[in-house]
Amino acid sequence: MSYMNKTEFSFLCLPKWPAMFVYGKPVSEELAIEIILRTDSFMYSGSGGNNKEFNEAAVKVLGIPDPYEFMEEELDLKVSIINKAIENKEDVTELNKKRSTLHRLQLIAKLEHEIYLDKLGYLKDLSYINNNWMSSAFVFGPHGWIHPDGKIGYVDNIGKNPDPYEIYEEWELVAKEFPELDLKVSVLNCESGEINEVNSRVAFTLEVKSGQVNILNENPTIDWLANNVTAGRVNNLNIWQSLSHECYWNISEIENKILPIMNKVMSRRLKYLTER
Repeated sequence: MSYMNKTEFSFLCLPKWPAMFVYGKPVSEELAIEIILRTDSFMYSGSGGNNKEFNEAAVKVLGIPDPYEFMEEELDLKVSIINKAIENKEDVTELNKKRSTLHRLQLIAKLEHEIYLDKLGYLKDLSYINNNWMSSAFVFGPHGWIHPDGKIGYVDNIGKNPDPYEIYEEWELVAKEFPELDLKVSVLNCESGEINEVNSRVAFTLEVKSGQVNILNENPTIDWLANNVTAGRVNNLNIWQSLSHECYWNISEIENKILPIMNKVMSRRLKYLTER
């Protein structure tokens, strides 16, 4: 198998929302869940879909800190102090003391969030290849390139305006953290809804294997990708009936299945961080 050099790669151009196909060998269910925990957007922010009741319960079970816990209260107080100072209505010394306390609490909240991300080993530098299984507002429900059962499969646009090197570097981060992965990534020169256009083609294909990423010299055809790669989405057209379609797991499953794996990951990561 031959590989493209990075000089050639640097001349490639992509559209605003290029389609990305991901396909490869399945992994164990436990590894898949670990990858999701460390790459799912919800695990960073505690937000995703519109099912607020689920989001709040999941955040509580998983112990996801809120880095903005005191921000709104501090900003409101800041506006109040400015208004009172302008109007000369009262002494704002005590209000400034309270605001200073809120500011310190906000800094502590951000620090707690960073510590949590480090303990989890969350890949916070991903912008284009995050997973969205925990809670997703996507019209077709939860999705991602790694599936909760370990299968690999993704067909969707990424963006906006990604540079080929940015995509390469993000997959490089993933490859280094999960050397067990054996998959390929084909990025098109068009959006997923334009694959039947005359000039549509695969812009480049990455091989993610054994902890490394290589740029392949040869690309599969769009016809091959369309016939062999599936997104594997879990919901049907009845999704409009309930917000439950936004969450792959229910709270009971998160408590009994996801949390134990998360604790195992964090315990292993904590040992790694202390021995570093």
